[in-house]
Amino acid sequence: MNFNRRIDNRVGVAVLVVALVAGGGYIGLKQLRSGGQADAEVKAQEPEIAECKKRLQTFYDAWKQYRADHKNQDPPSVESLIPKYIKDPSLLVCPTAERWQKQKMMFAEGSLTIGGKQYPESYGFKWLSAGYPKFVKKYGDKVALVECDVHKHALYVATYRRKPKPDAFDSDKTGQLLTAVRDSPTLAVRRSGTVEPLGVDEQR
Repeated sequence: MNFNRRIDNRVGVAVLVVALVAGGGYIGLKQLRSGGQADAEVKAQEPEIAECKKRLQTFYDAWKQYRADHKNQDPPSVESLIPKYIKDPSLLVCPTAERWQKQKMMFAEGSLTIGGKQYPESYGFKWLSAGYPKFVKKYGDKVALVECDVHKHALYVATYRRKPKPDAFDSDKTGQLLTAVRDSPTLAVRRSGTVEPLGVDEQR
């Protein structure tokens, strides 16, 4: 009787080990597949990030020239920069967002109407936000003027096949993300004209 019980116990343990190994294998394959999707998206974004930086520089130049023409007053809207300062409204969408739009995925902050035609925009024009003067007073020319978080969001979607929740990139949640997703940049051009990724504490 004891002998049979020992056999039953061994069989139970064996079944449990097989189940755990199978489950671990599934999780491993899932992580491997996610990693491959992330790598592919990172590769696709490389030339797009380079072009996005050029667009951010274009927005800075437009903002700076407008201020020079209007006694150092900030542009009251994005529309006020077009077409004199920004010639082509299609530049208002990040190249990565353009690629994803072809797959019916939108990464747009909003849209604007110029000459009766509607144009999407994916960049965050921070100087137009209500609290912006407070940040300028506190941080000066280090403050981000225009931001782009499309690359980070697109990489999340490519990796996990779903849109990120609003708190997905909060500091207490990023430890659960793949390294490539966690380290994906939020690009910005600062009031100084510097185009660079924002630090974690600057992404708000």
